[in-house]
Amino acid sequence: MKAYVIQTLMGIAGSLGFAVLFGVSDRKLSWIAVGSGLGWAVCLLCVANGYGMFIGLFFASLFVAAISEISARVLKTPVILMLVPMLIPEIPGGDLYYTMSHLRHTLWWT
Repeated sequence: MKAYVIQTLMGIAGSLGFAVLFGVSDRKLSWIAVGSGLGWAVCLLCVANGYGMFIGLFFASLFVAAISEISARVLKTPVILMLVPMLIPEIPGGDLYYTMSHLRHTLWWT
């Protein structure tokens, strides 16, 4: 449980760092923090319930896309400004590599 909280807090910190880097300010930062934290929590919840990391990231990305659409309409700002920083925690390092490697060996003759 402690590891999940730390992962979620680090995801929020990473999202806020990228948001500041992209020039986002004022109350948009709080929406980005909440959206990215909830998105990562959805991913962790899916993985904890026995789904794979790929399915967890898929549902987390769908959730983050919905949250960014809603928050962009509420704040009257472009969706991309909210979506990109919120998706930062869902970008897997090693998991993305292993997924692409598996798909390459499964779908193509190499």
